[in-house]
Amino acid sequence: NEAVCIDNGTFNVSGHSPVGGTWSGIGIIDASAGTFDPTVSGVGTHTITYTYTDPITNCVNSDTKTITIDPLPVVFAGTDETYCVNTTVITLSGNSPQGGVWTGTGIVDGNAGTFDMSVGVGTHTLTYTYTNTITGCSNFDTKTITIDPLPVVNAGANEILCIDDAQLTLAGYSPQGGTWTGDGIINATGVFDPSFAGVVTRTLTYTYGNGTCLNTATKTLT
Repeated sequence: NEAVCIDNGTFNVSGHSPVGGTWSGIGIIDASAGTFDPTVSGVGTHTITYTYTDPITNCVNSDTKTITIDPLPVVFAGTDETYCVNTTVITLSGNSPQGGVWTGTGIVDGNAGTFDMSVGVGTHTLTYTYTNTITGCSNFDTKTITIDPLPVVNAGANEILCIDDAQLTLAGYSPQGGTWTGDGIINATGVFDPSFAGVVTRTLTYTYGNGTCLNTATKTLT
């Protein structure tokens, strides 16, 4: 009897005697050669018959054997993930079954599933492969790790104001949509009050995030 994985491909049944007989049964696609196709039979245990006719006596006899087709393990690499480029080394998670091996650019330890962000900005495809230790059948799944760059942040030019100037809405910064912090900021959208800041040089910080990464830039108001 034989056992193969469903993705084994076609093969010729062996070990029979005398040679010159014919094979029959589910999965047999060539009776004379004894060619068996696992994709035709499907997963499970299948009985096939070998029949031989003696060329002298014309007497016929047959014997059977079983072919077991094992399924591939169901493998899940986990959901895709996105990180910021300033992250260092992470351990991949969400994969199943446990005990497989990771491969791909950035993988530090395939068994532990550690991934080094220094591989750089971009989308990286990683493969998780698992082998069933009982059947020997293997399967794999992939996931993508996207590493986002730090946004380029500009706080705008430095400025000089008078203590009695009216409240100022800061301009010249990019990208839009970030937040301002610092003495004299009375609204995080960028409203500055000179009377609140006092007579001095103040450093203001503009922070912008693109979803996974934050970056900052500064400007001074005297």
